[in-house]
Amino acid sequence: MTEQAAAKPGFIAGLTGLQRLLLALAGALSLSGAGLWGYAATTSPERPATISTEQGAQGAASGLAPQGFADESAAGTPAADSRTSSGAEQSPLQTYSPTIFRLGFAFFLGFAIAYAIRAALKVVLIVVGAVLLLLVGLQMAGLIAVNWEAMRGLYDGSTSWLGQQTQSLSAFLSGYIPSGGTALAGFGVGLMKRH
Repeated sequence: MTEQAAAKPGFIAGLTGLQRLLLALAGALSLSGAGLWGYAATTSPERPATISTEQGAQGAASGLAPQGFADESAAGTPAADSRTSSGAEQSPLQTYSPTIFRLGFAFFLGFAIAYAIRAALKVVLIVVGAVLLLLVGLQMAGLIAVNWEAMRGLYDGSTSWLGQQTQSLSAFLSGYIPSGGTALAGFGVGLMKRH
């Protein structure tokens, strides 16, 4: 049983020491931020008002709608988050705990995206290499004639598509993930390879 476990390393065993440390720090940061955020929400003097029956179905639906990680008007900046809905000043705990959570979560999200891309890229390269090797072998055996110009056009089209996808991934990382800097740091750490 031990030989089988050694032959199949788990996700954590495949990471470098630096990657493990940074993921643990991001997890601790995210959990502490979430805990502080929850603590601040439960101990704040101003509790969110419940929806009255006078608001109607439209108002109730918008009041119960899920909210994102970032405020759309000010992108979750501490200065914009420092006031409550009634205009009263928030405590520093209420202001900065969502930011602490976002930093850890964004790092982890960037790491996960990079790790998945790296794993998928390995599989794609193996499959493409095997197909090309098979085509060359069949052509050398005289069984098929490969139109290499059409293959070149396919390659040019796929590199153009990949460039567009890379730009959209970059826009996603910088615009939709709450903390773009830590997400990019996590992305870089996720692309690191174990030596």
